[in-house]
Amino acid sequence: MGVVVFGMIVLVQLMARFVLALPGAGAFTVSELRAAVREDERPPVGHHRVDEWPAERERRFAEAPELARMVADGQLPPVHERLPDEPLVIIPPEQRGPYGGSWVRYDVSQQGHVTNMVFRLTGEALIRWDPGGDFLVPNLATRWESSDDARTHTIHLRRGVRWSDGHPFTADDILFWWEDYQTHEYYSGAMPMEFMSGGEPMRVEKVDDYTILFRFNEPNPLLPEHLASSDGFLRMLQYPRHYLKQFHTDYVSESDLRRLVREERALSARSLFYGKQYAINHELPRLWAWVPRERATTQNWIFKRNPYYWKVDDEGNQLPYIDEILCEWMDSELINLRFIAGEVGMQARRVVFDNYALFKKMAASGGYRVLEWEVGGGGPIAIGFNINREGDPVLRELFNDRRFRIAMSHAINREEINNIQFFGLGTPRQISPPRGSLYFCTKLESAHIEYDQQEANRLLDEMGLTEWSADGFRLRPDGRPVQIILDAAADIGFPQATRLIAAHWRAVGVDARMRMISGQLNYHRREALRHDLLIWWAENEKMPLMDPRYFVPAVPGADWATEYRRWYIDRVYGGLSDVERREPTPDVMHLFEIWDRILVEPDEERRIDLWQKINDFSREQLFVIGVVGDVPQLVLVNDTFRNVPDNAVFGFIFRSPGLTAPECYAIDEAF
Repeated sequence: MGVVVFGMIVLVQLMARFVLALPGAGAFTVSELRAAVREDERPPVGHHRVDEWPAERERRFAEAPELARMVADGQLPPVHERLPDEPLVIIPPEQRGPYGGSWVRYDVSQQGHVTNMVFRLTGEALIRWDPGGDFLVPNLATRWESSDDARTHTIHLRRGVRWSDGHPFTADDILFWWEDYQTHEYYSGAMPMEFMSGGEPMRVEKVDDYTILFRFNEPNPLLPEHLASSDGFLRMLQYPRHYLKQFHTDYVSESDLRRLVREERALSARSLFYGKQYAINHELPRLWAWVPRERATTQNWIFKRNPYYWKVDDEGNQLPYIDEILCEWMDSELINLRFIAGEVGMQARRVVFDNYALFKKMAASGGYRVLEWEVGGGGPIAIGFNINREGDPVLRELFNDRRFRIAMSHAINREEINNIQFFGLGTPRQISPPRGSLYFCTKLESAHIEYDQQEANRLLDEMGLTEWSADGFRLRPDGRPVQIILDAAADIGFPQATRLIAAHWRAVGVDARMRMISGQLNYHRREALRHDLLIWWAENEKMPLMDPRYFVPAVPGADWATEYRRWYIDRVYGGLSDVERREPTPDVMHLFEIWDRILVEPDEERRIDLWQKINDFSREQLFVIGVVGDVPQLVLVNDTFRNVPDNAVFGFIFRSPGLTAPECYAIDEAF
């Protein structure tokens, strides 16, 4: 039986590869691809808008038919009792409703779905970004104020919001998260950097049931942006006190806790609490539009509408419109095969860009659309040489020489990569805040991007790499060939671009070899500082102060200077680590000094001016190399889906596609 199942899996995968490699799939010009649209294409879909329910307006609301039946059967209170005093109003960009339908989404693992649902799609924050990633809008917070010195921030919670089990959400839930988890001696985990100030954690204080204060030792003018962007602040809203205190040492007797640990087969009281708070626990109350239910099978995860969801449309219809989300996981190639076949609701995650031409060709015949959302970064490809390289001091010295980095940039034929990997949709550029960002810099965007093998060779010769091996590669000072391994994460992709970069570098005498590497192995090599360079995705640079990894190695993900990042983080935490760190070089220390000034500067114009100094420094040093920018994020949308905007910013810190209000997406079978 096992052999038969294995054979079926292999057969399906071979079919997937066959379809994805159909003749002519990539043989389109850009103009032909853009012309591949149906004549009955509907008008453009814009962005939703956010408003508040007027206090003087009558509280008359409508709800989904399934909820109305539950009310009639006495299983739920009436809708006006389930909605808050201040429901948030979402004005759909296209139409209101209808209610109903199942939204199927795909990923390669359950963990992939967890990450996507918690941090991108359903996870709710106090504050949200607008769909363009340009400004902040209310969400679970109705308003917020900061003191003149930006040390104290007052957050006003939306009154009357309820968890998915009907229990009120108040400031006590946030206090429970902070006091009974985040700073608790037994349960506390890692303290996110955005919670720290002057080497000390922030202070969280309750003013009343719907008002919270965040206090910092030093000015923290970026707190509102962090509330919308930070993983830590998003998790803050996933600790319902009334539920989790049943499994907490401070609220349960020792004997009862031991009994619960045995019954739940947990390893300890701590693991019991963590398990009850984990995203896949379907009993955990949420504030989301859809909440998880028990798995239908081992291969899917069902989210059903939350009867206590706290948003309505401008006509008073309780959101969400869609009944349920069904998350399935399978092989990446099978996922894209389903996409091509039109088995898609709305999805950007796992949409392989290599299949762009085929998606457009299949979409032209009907069934779904291919949207091109603006990526909120300077990528998609970022190349970071490991200037802290361990195990090879000669390579480390080469990587730390700016001439080497600039030579490698000039050796890249970006136009070729743009045409072959990205169908000519992108623009050759360095990693830089994109146009439209307040932090954009023309000089950085265009620095050292000319394809100039002569200049690359000149710089390499100037470094003393003038001896060549019999195989045609430059020799290092120790007599060995200059060999570099290009680690490309398997889940990021762009294999054609990576191969081309390796070929371009070999043409100037650097023995560059591509290696596709799994996520776990990739992580371990990075943490051990044993990688040469990493090719990664860049999508957050529109707001670089939330994710400066490619400019300043001050946050996780700055893998081009991991040891300096550790040094900086130790300093942020007040030198808690007893591990001796390598002190940054003067140039990197200069970056840290500018960054520290940005973090405490209350005036936005001054912050922008300070960031331009970082742009100038990046242009001079080119620690991280960009290849092609302005490449869109592909979003596949079924023709029956309404209210999905034609364009929005796509980036992790913006919580895309959550910033487009998926709670107002609707499935209309009439289309």
